[in-house]
Parts: sequence; structure tokens; C-alpha cells
Amino acid sequence: MNSGQGSTHHGLSPSANNADESNSRRSTPFGSLSNVIIFLFGIVCLVVGYILLSIVDAQATNVAAILSPIVILAGFGLVALSLLLKQ
Repeated sequence: MNSGQGSTHHGLSPSANNADESNSRRSTPFGSLSNVIIFLFGIVCLVVGYILLSIVDAQATNVAAILSPIVILAGFGLVALSLLLKQ
């Protein structure tokens, strides 16, 4: 028997159930798991970019001289994107 509780779970009001669901979805500081993955991929891009930057020769004639700034900027962009997105 339902004893007049309606569709609530364990005697909680429907608004309390919604608050519990929204708290469980926001279990990370970034909002969701996809934001954490984007953040970590951005950090990996930064590390790879700085490693590429360290192997640039004095005349900057190798491929690393062209790729390293692009990879570093992409890493900073991904980190910023992960912090700005709210999913």
C-alpha cells in the first residue's frame, strides 16, 4: 500500500529527489566526466607541445618549430574550454 505518499521515494518531496539527482551528476569540480577528459587531453597537449618546443634547433628550421606553438595553444584552448563548459 502506498499510504498517501504519492510518487515520492522514501517520503521525500519531489524537489528533494531532483536535488539529489543534480548533485549526483555534478560529482566532479568540472561538472561532468567529459569535461575532465577534455581537461586531461588539454594537459597532455601542453606537455607534448613543450617537449616539441625543447627540441627546436637554433635556426628554427625543423618541423617542431612549426608544430610546438600550435600544440601549446590547442592545449590552453582545451583547458579553457573544459573549465567554461557546464554539462
